[in-house]
Amino acid sequence: MKTKKQLVTERLEPRMCLAATFPIKHIIHETGNGTQSVLFADVDADADLDIVTSSYADKEFGWFERGENGYIRKSLPTDNFSSAYPIAAGLINADSQMDIVVGDYEGDRLLWYPSSPFGFGKPIEISREVEHIQHIEIVDVNGDQSLDVVAAFEEYIKWYEYSPDLGTFSSGVTLFDELNNYDVDEFEFADVDDNSTIDLILAIDDPCCDTSPSPARIRFGNESGGFSDEVVLFETRNRISSIATGDYNQDGKTDIVLGFRSGVIRYYQQADNGFETGLNLTDQPNYPVQIESADVDSDGDLDLVVAARDANLIALIENTHGQSKPFRYSAVANIASPRSISLGDADGDGDLDIAVGNNVQGGSQVVILENRAIGDVNNDGVFNSSDFVAVFIAGEYEDDVAGNSTFETGDWNGDGDFDSSDFVAAFQAGTYVATASPESVFAHDPIFNNKSRRVGAIHDRLMEQDNHWFLD
Repeated sequence: MKTKKQLVTERLEPRMCLAATFPIKHIIHETGNGTQSVLFADVDADADLDIVTSSYADKEFGWFERGENGYIRKSLPTDNFSSAYPIAAGLINADSQMDIVVGDYEGDRLLWYPSSPFGFGKPIEISREVEHIQHIEIVDVNGDQSLDVVAAFEEYIKWYEYSPDLGTFSSGVTLFDELNNYDVDEFEFADVDDNSTIDLILAIDDPCCDTSPSPARIRFGNESGGFSDEVVLFETRNRISSIATGDYNQDGKTDIVLGFRSGVIRYYQQADNGFETGLNLTDQPNYPVQIESADVDSDGDLDLVVAARDANLIALIENTHGQSKPFRYSAVANIASPRSISLGDADGDGDLDIAVGNNVQGGSQVVILENRAIGDVNNDGVFNSSDFVAVFIAGEYEDDVAGNSTFETGDWNGDGDFDSSDFVAAFQAGTYVATASPESVFAHDPIFNNKSRRVGAIHDRLMEQDNHWFLD
């Protein structure tokens, strides 16, 4: 299956020297029913990233194999699913092939697709007592060097320990006994207290009403492979929808980011005596259903990528290490009702791209937002004079043919044409790196000669050190 490629036409928030932009949207799959989950994983162990997906209404789990010419759709064997919702992937049975664990939301089942050299067979049932399963993680809970499965569902979060000797999972151990009819909305594992055991961060809510308290709790892991002390990190009547963790300020301690359905995203920095009261990063992305941490702009620190369901938006919160404003928010792409995101280097160029699945009846997609600098048409990782060479050889600059240009031929703002407004987009992105002047590159080229003065002036303007081109 060849991917469709579209320019992201949203007007990016202008800012100086932004290192991560996502101007190209590759459409991997289109379906009439909602895509519930997407996940980058090297399913076939061929050293590139495939995409695992679930479709709730189609009652189907599947994956897209990365090939030389795009993605090839492959279905996982069905097992009379009532619905298809959460997915996870990991090397559970230590055969160097990716295993997939899925949840049948309406069927109340947790199932495992073990890998084999011959592909996937029928799934193996881990449990059929997971009412309305919401979330799955594959993680080594007890430090025995084998991966287990943890699943969240109504009123419970359970740990299913994997036995390498038996090749099976346990019947499940309840990790939280005192949820008091609260539902588990989200959970995350991290070594919060830096004692080489994983801890569990949990967000719960009262399903009876939106005004009930919605606490975020931490249950700390212990050396015996279990969990002991529990603390309430934050309690609010604004329901928590997403959790992310990481050392965002690079002080050696794990910090926590919470997303709330209202759109507030709040950063809790860990200090020597516990967590600080929190800093609001933004209140714009209504209903952030997922937040992922990664070094998206390749500058050595952790940024945040947000899927905001009700805002129809994918957003980037860039880590700037500023004292008063350590993060900077910007829109990445408008996508209707995004439900799931995953970060990975889809095209093997050394930076992180974003896979997105949206849950829209009648028009859902699986897409990849490609991480590429504005102006980097040859995808060598830098916007410089060689890109000017490429776009002017293409010959579409102010050619009076409406809508005929692509990103690779100079349309950097997504309006379908290559004209001076695309240079404005480049100025605002601040991604240009000086090499040779385009005017000198084409000094003796008769095709380019009639535009060389104009482009030389554009190059000079790109290199101006006054910042009036940039809006902070």
